[in-house]
Amino acid sequence: MDQPHGVFPTEAILEAILLQTEIRTLLTSATRVCRSWHGIIQGSASLQAAFFLKPAEEPAFFLKPSENGVRWSYCNHKSIRNLFIETDIWPDFFRKRLHNPSDRAWQIQEEFPLIDPGKEKAYLREEASWRHMLLRQPTSHLALIEERAYAPCPVVSQIPFYVNNGQFKAVDDFIRLGHLGDGVGHGDLIPGRDMLLFYDKDGRLTDRELKYAKHRAVAISYWLTQCDAVIFCCLSNFCEPRPFEGLGCLTFVDNFLEDLGRGAQVRRHRRVAA
Repeated sequence: MDQPHGVFPTEAILEAILLQTEIRTLLTSATRVCRSWHGIIQGSASLQAAFFLKPAEEPAFFLKPSENGVRWSYCNHKSIRNLFIETDIWPDFFRKRLHNPSDRAWQIQEEFPLIDPGKEKAYLREEASWRHMLLRQPTSHLALIEERAYAPCPVVSQIPFYVNNGQFKAVDDFIRLGHLGDGVGHGDLIPGRDMLLFYDKDGRLTDRELKYAKHRAVAISYWLTQCDAVIFCCLSNFCEPRPFEGLGCLTFVDNFLEDLGRGAQVRRHRRVAA
């Protein structure tokens, strides 16, 4: 089928209809109907944003002049999370154990359930569309919640990363699901039972979640309303003030952040996490 059906006389009407379509249908079916549909979807900025493949026009943060110079300011407009993460990626891939024991070996001790073979093959395809998907619209930032020995309670740093590793075009460098997938695959990020809450590899996941129980609730109710994802860690040398300047990566989370590239902090100093 090379030509669209006559019921869709214009590209504008088709675009308007597709914008009201459930995202899973768009990703799995709409682009395969015919070459014309595929071309319209690929060429529509609105549909690409609906796919979470292109960022929305308005960023979540912007630079705002202040008495002390320029600082990051949060935009108070509607934010939409990528529901594909909740319905598919998190339960069916991130929180599953792969069949190849050399992949995600850390998941064996966490007793994650084994992934469906068909889904494993689909998710591991290099060209899989989920790898290029944004976590939310508009794009935001990561929140690191650190437990420091000298602090009475965990503290949080907010970091927007503009990825600079050549994987994406310079004008379209934002954190994608593929980056988180790489962090999970390498064992730098351990996905918890709460969607988009990650932990560094420092003890069993169940123990870490119990330890951070109160702060998990705050992360879900507050921080995840503002940021792309939350990472709990014992230490990061990527946050100001850097306690071990010049020593490079100190933790698995630092390995992940270094792969992304150094980010610009939203606030100069850490804040109490709860």
